[in-house]
Amino acid sequence: MSDLLSIILNWYLWVIVYALVGFISCFLLNWKVSISYFIIVPIFIFLTQYISKPIEKQQKSLADNLGLAMNIATESIKSNEVVKSFKAENYINNKYSQYIDESISSNKLSAKIGMKMTMIKYITSLLLLLSLFFIGVFFISANIITVGQFITFVILSANVRTAIELTDSMIKTARQGTALSKRLYEFLDLELETNYEILSDENILTDDCICIKNLKFGYSDSNNIFENISLKVKHGQKIGLIGSSGSGKSSIIKLICKFYEHQSGELIFLGKDIKNWSLNELRKHLSIVTQEPYLFDGTIYENVLYGNEEATEEEIINALKEAQLWDFVQSLEKGLNSYIGESGSHLSGGQKQRLSIARAIIKNAPIILLDEPTSSLDTQSEILVQKALNRLLANKTAIIISHRYSTLKNVDYIYFLDKGKIIEEGIPELLFRKKGYFYDFKAVQEN
Repeated sequence: MSDLLSIILNWYLWVIVYALVGFISCFLLNWKVSISYFIIVPIFIFLTQYISKPIEKQQKSLADNLGLAMNIATESIKSNEVVKSFKAENYINNKYSQYIDESISSNKLSAKIGMKMTMIKYITSLLLLLSLFFIGVFFISANIITVGQFITFVILSANVRTAIELTDSMIKTARQGTALSKRLYEFLDLELETNYEILSDENILTDDCICIKNLKFGYSDSNNIFENISLKVKHGQKIGLIGSSGSGKSSIIKLICKFYEHQSGELIFLGKDIKNWSLNELRKHLSIVTQEPYLFDGTIYENVLYGNEEATEEEIINALKEAQLWDFVQSLEKGLNSYIGESGSHLSGGQKQRLSIARAIIKNAPIILLDEPTSSLDTQSEILVQKALNRLLANKTAIIISHRYSTLKNVDYIYFLDKGKIIEEGIPELLFRKKGYFYDFKAVQEN
């Protein structure tokens, strides 16, 4: 690809050089004839620019629709069982066909505009030749230039005319490239994560591992997830976050990981403002297990290795044992080198979750963040995953989000959230005696 681009650029460069040489030579031959002839050149360039402008819009539309069509195709393949179960084949096919049809329409319209440009190019070239002929007749009759000089002028101006005739293709290509690159720049222009450097590797001594004070955060300025929220997590403590969907539980974890930055308030991590932590140093202290574990296309061994690329095979085996997955791995023909498929498609939900826990175990970070790790599992899988989580959480600080009491029964402290506010907090036993929100939460699940 780079070689092809190099050839095209070199070709255009030589065309420009020949045009400049011809242009300068024409002026040296006779500046009056040159001015009279080349004054009409900007008119041609303006016309091609004006007519080619819609090409950019159509190419942008083409790229957008093709991207949407590819997304639908990819998602329908990944979720083929869901599509089949809902009998959504026709709906998916119609949406896919709609975007493809719109892509074809955009491409056809772009081609029509290109044809217009080609037609205008030839008409303008003819006008240039006719103009040159009349200019020549006028200046020869006025004895300003001889016939021989005029013939030389025609030959030299041919290089300039060739460059002008190629201008439309250059502009068309540039328009198409601009339209397609805009989609790329939309991604490249996303705000980068701020990676501050910490001044010292030493942590400030404090009882609090994580301290949040009057925190305000929203994914947009007009939609705050929570305001003035405060909580603490002490070293070695395990706290539970409970609340309805949208109450801000997962947002707290995302802020601790610095996936986003809060608008106001304080988030102190190991005694320092989280804004002063570099991303690499901060995330060395964290391991996260989510509701939908993301696994990479590769082997079991490779997926565990993402947690610690320097881990030995023995350490990986131990992590899989602690995650209650080693017996399953041993039953596979290729063992650790077994291919798990895209996003772990060859594994069950419980196996995928235990593999993600093994990845967290091998990282051995001091702070564990769990976001609904058992919510989508059946009872048998939950038992195995809970055993794996118990090994992961041993001697660690943890923040656990869950709608299941079984996942929270060993936490030291509970925060109950609703609509971005903490409506109840305390030690689980005391909250249960209080017969408030936590009491109702536990009673409903036990019944």
